[in-house]
Amino acid sequence: MYNEGILQYMDYFSSDEEEIKASEFMRNLDNRSRIRFMEVFEDHTKEKGDKKGFATIPKREFNPEISAFSNLVLDFVDFKDRVRPLANDLALMDIASVHQPQSAK
Repeated sequence: MYNEGILQYMDYFSSDEEEIKASEFMRNLDNRSRIRFMEVFEDHTKEKGDKKGFATIPKREFNPEISAFSNLVLDFVDFKDRVRPLANDLALMDIASVHQPQSAK
């Protein structure tokens, strides 16, 4: 991770002479500084989100004892009171998952 961070840093600042000197300094860090560098390093070559999962929210059951219009109204109420807040929570969980610790694979 340390070497990858140095290489990405040098690639980004390849035309800046001062930064090339800084990258030479960074190559000679002690172990404690290398560990700190790896803690704050963010690998921009990896995709940040996990696009593998999906979630479904089950629809409210149709009530055959009331009219179709009443069922439609209940569907709208269900969407407003249950589905939309659940979808917002799922979206926030998806966004926050980037900042959660990941297990080593």
